Amino acid sequence: MAITGVAESVVLLVRHGPGRGRLDNYGDGWLKRLARVRPDIRRRVAIHETGSGKRPQLDRVVSVVFLLADPVRERYPACYAEASAIAREAEARGARLINAPDALSNTIKSVQSRLWTQAGVPCAPSQRFESSAELERLASSATFPIIVRGDLLHAQQSTFVCQSPEEVRALPADRIAYPGLMDRFVDSRESYLAAAPDSVFARYYHRYRTFVFGRHVVPGAIYFSTGPIVGSHTSTWALYGGNGRFAEPLAWIRPDDRQTVAADVRFATSPALQPELMRRAANALGLEFAALDHVVLADGSVVFWEANPHFYLAGLRDALLPLMRGIPSRLDRVHDAIGLFVTELLEPRADTPTP
Repeated sequence: MAITGVAESVVLLVRHGPGRGRLDNYGDGWLKRLARVRPDIRRRVAIHETGSGKRPQLDRVVSVVFLLADPVRERYPACYAEASAIAREAEARGARLINAPDALSNTIKSVQSRLWTQAGVPCAPSQRFESSAELERLASSATFPIIVRGDLLHAQQSTFVCQSPEEVRALPADRIAYPGLMDRFVDSRESYLAAAPDSVFARYYHRYRTFVFGRHVVPGAIYFSTGPIVGSHTSTWALYGGNGRFAEPLAWIRPDDRQTVAADVRFATSPALQPELMRRAANALGLEFAALDHVVLADGSVVFWEANPHFYLAGLRDALLPLMRGIPSRLDRVHDAIGLFVTELLEPRADTPTP
């Protein structure tokens, strides 16, 4: 892709310094890929790490991407203050901001739910609570089942599914995160029980992940689980983690493993599902770089769970069933989409979505 505009323009990445965020050296995977496939672009990407005591040079910077753990203002205030100062100066110079520091608080679950609802983005209804008494009051009139989780947390920390007010009252007090959120639970299996009763979507709960990088929308993965909280560690493939990775050949002969992997691979290698909706969901939160977790119902409609702008990408060593699922080529696809996004950020006006 030819670069026009400002000669030797630069994209600045702002990330946490060592030990300051959830993940060190964030972005190194796709930066290494970019250095291999487009070294001319990689040399025009600068990195600033918070806490370094250095002031980034902004003279040639046309875009700043904030690769910070969210919500940064609430959880990492020192990094937020530093990033905000960079954002103000960069914006005054006419630079474009990606995932601006203030936008990284829009993934607070209650804020996210409100912004999505206002934008007409389908998501589960939710209510915030500040205390155990408030949670009990909300539960007394809730439509069950519900999910109780932390409002500021990610990675399914302090997340519970409750079937009744009694189960809410029985939750361990020391494991409930405050402020918290009470979501109405969406059963991802229900619509498939009539439409495709023999499918793995009817037998298991599922969670899709789709990535948005500017105008680029990339399918990520589908995880299946016997329980309603779906993630890699609760998935039907979890037994293949750690030392279980050596048992991967068994997945080829286990019918359900074979079918769930086939569904996952089909999704990851197909064109993006409803790309305009995915971009709209990210943009409603002020984000252009994010992973979106959602379900897909039997009629093809989507319900969003959450957006994560500081997502983790599992590689060959730590992904589940990496060979069977084609993780190396899948990672390349995601990394290359980020590389294209960064390349386009060197063009200040190259941000118009395409179908």
